[in-house]
Amino acid sequence: MNNREPDPVRIRRANPRDLDALVRLDLALIRYDRAFDPTLVRQWSRTADGTRFLRSRLRSRHGGVWVAESKGTPVGYLVGILEPTESYRRPCTLGEIECLFVHEKFRGRGIGARLLAAFESWARRAGARRLRVVVSASNQSALAFYEREGFQPYDAVLEKPLRPSGSRGAVRRSRTPPAVAP
Repeated sequence: MNNREPDPVRIRRANPRDLDALVRLDLALIRYDRAFDPTLVRQWSRTADGTRFLRSRLRSRHGGVWVAESKGTPVGYLVGILEPTESYRRPCTLGEIECLFVHEKFRGRGIGARLLAAFESWARRAGARRLRVVVSASNQSALAFYEREGFQPYDAVLEKPLRPSGSRGAVRRSRTPPAVAP
């Protein structure tokens, strides 16, 4: 009989000292998401834009980053921000999940749900009335996760690949439609 308790995973707000770990987690998210969206730039997290994005969310009063830690090591993260609705919709504040990732070894333990709950609680206290997330249409496990967490389809983004001007022949269809990743 194994008397060991499961590894406790702690959810906390990230801080600037977590930047290197967040870059690694973001790179892992991109590697995973490229199966659903091959347009993602492999090393984006290491670029000036990528690190600027993470730094801005770490400092933002209107957003933040949450990490899941196992034995002091980040194993998952969520990046989220508050956004106003589009000007053509009734005004309200949305909590937008921009990135959510849990290392494969730690999936199935409710860590993603706990990260989401931490963000949801913060967003609600900050005045958000709804949460939004963009998921690749072919990422069935992510779609199922968010639906289990109470999300419902709202908008649909459709894309059509175009041939460069002057080229001949048909555009090859991808079996995996590209979509915007969080």
